[in-house]
Amino acid sequence: MLYFTWVPADPDAVRALVPEQLELAGNSQCFINQYVVDSDDQTSGFAAYSLTYLGADLSGQDTPDGAVPGRWWTHYYNSNADMRAYAAERGVPAEPGETVLEISDGVLTATSSANGTEISAPPRASVTRSPASPGASCATSPTWTGR
Repeated sequence: MLYFTWVPADPDAVRALVPEQLELAGNSQCFINQYVVDSDDQTSGFAAYSLTYLGADLSGQDTPDGAVPGRWWTHYYNSNADMRAYAAERGVPAEPGETVLEISDGVLTATSSANGTEISAPPRASVTRSPASPGASCATSPTWTGR
């Protein structure tokens, strides 16, 4: 899984993707999550799938403890037709798509596509682990170009 957030250079472009009755976070922060579920036994009744979703953080919709902001999904690409239908029935803008995660020389690259066309310049995360610090540290280079 590759998940990260960023503050966009053009907040007006983000505003155009979110219903006007919702208030964006003060900095118009965006998020993207790209992941792959490799096998059916890793799901709660759905088959294996890959997923990319992205959107914007909201103001005034935080979790009760205030730790996580409310979020609005602007894009949702899923390889599983049943999951897309389930999400769409709940108002998610679900579309067919594929996500591929690859690790090479310590760099995780996530690539998303819809109908065979790449929809993102690959976000990359440089992941390092050391014996003294088994947790991974991660530096990302967000290059989402979405449509």
